[in-house]
Amino acid sequence: MKNKKALVFITVCSLIILAFFIYFTQEDRDRKAFSHSICQNLLDSNKIFDKSVCHISQNVPDVMNSMFPVGKVDIDYVQEGLRGFKQTRYSSGVVSTPHYPQCSPGDGWEGLQYRIIRKPLILWDELYEFVFCEGILVNSTWSE
Repeated sequence: MKNKKALVFITVCSLIILAFFIYFTQEDRDRKAFSHSICQNLLDSNKIFDKSVCHISQNVPDVMNSMFPVGKVDIDYVQEGLRGFKQTRYSSGVVSTPHYPQCSPGDGWEGLQYRIIRKPLILWDELYEFVFCEGILVNSTWSE
C-alpha cells in the first residue's frame, strides 16, 4: 500500500513538472520567434524591402519601439506586421480632448491591442497596445 501511494505521488509530481515544462517552453519559443515573425510579415507585405532594418531581439518593448516608431507608421503597417498575432481588443472614436499632441479635437482615433507573448497558466500575457490618430501611430504601450 505504501509503495502504491509513493508511485501515485511520483506520477502526479512528474505530470505537474511536465506540464510546467511544456508551458514554459512555449513562452520561450514565442519570445524567440516574435521579432522574426514581425520582420517576415513586413517583408511579405512589401512594407519593408530589406531584412537589415529588422530589430531581432527577445525584448518586446525594444522590438516594438524599433519596428513600429511612434509618428512614423500607419495602422496598416502595424496590422501587417502583426498578422498572425492575436488581436485582443479594438476600439475607436472621435477625439474630444486630445491626450496626444498629434491629435486634434474632431480627429478619428483607433486603438488596437495584440498578444505578443503567451504566458503559461495564470500568468499575464505580454500585450502591446497601439493608439492611432487619423491613421498614424501616436502612442504604444507594453503590458505584461
